Amino acid sequence: MQLITFTSDFGTKDYYSGKVKGSLYSYNDNINVVDITHDIPPYDIVQASFVVRNMYHSFPPGTIHLVAVDVRYEQEIRYLLVESNAHYFILPDNGLLDLILEDQEKKIVELYVQEEAKVAANTVFSLAISELRDGNSIDEIGCPVENYLQKISIKPVVSSDYIRASVLHIDNFGNVFVNITEKAFLKYRKNRSFKINYRKMDSITSISRGYTDVGPGELLCFFNSSGLLEISVNKGEAATLHSFKEGEIVLIRFINED
Repeated sequence: MQLITFTSDFGTKDYYSGKVKGSLYSYNDNINVVDITHDIPPYDIVQASFVVRNMYHSFPPGTIHLVAVDVRYEQEIRYLLVESNAHYFILPDNGLLDLILEDQEKKIVELYVQEEAKVAANTVFSLAISELRDGNSIDEIGCPVENYLQKISIKPVVSSDYIRASVLHIDNFGNVFVNITEKAFLKYRKNRSFKINYRKMDSITSISRGYTDVGPGELLCFFNSSGLLEISVNKGEAATLHSFKEGEIVLIRFINED
């Protein structure tokens, strides 16, 4: 059975995600469509890439990941099929590709689209999945891509004494994900003391192992399963209690001991 994940900004109020799934099943038998989320904020390719980047490798090789975010109904819209790390990705050519896979090795083709199907994204997706399910290579399904829309993810600004990071994502529990990895943190820390400032007068001065290192309602930070710095409140919502917003600056200062 062909496994397909489905991520979109369609929401759950309307019929849009159901229409795409109906089309997938109409064109394909012996498939299993797994909904990841349809609550990506409209047109937000940064949040979509964060979700897909952190979940796709949990699925077995050969899984097809359909990412229908910022699917614009324009005549010139292109859809890409990508093979990387033994997984397949179907997505619009709107900058999602590099945000998800960054510098990883990948093979990219543009899907062949009949004129009458130009605005029927569900048909384009369904036909491509049908071809993959039948064992066709991506070279048989699309034409080679010489260029595509590239977006560069926001990287922390680093110096010898500080890291200027930002809030990348806030999850359903109000946990705050900051775009700094443990590897980068340790590289620039060099065993020095530090302060993680998220307000002019507010700071965190230690890294915990997990939520239970502090009591209920207390603030902490640690490096989570996604490999990023997370600021949280044990059994509380850090984003609400401390007014975090996506894109907000988090400054990590390293203290040189005299």
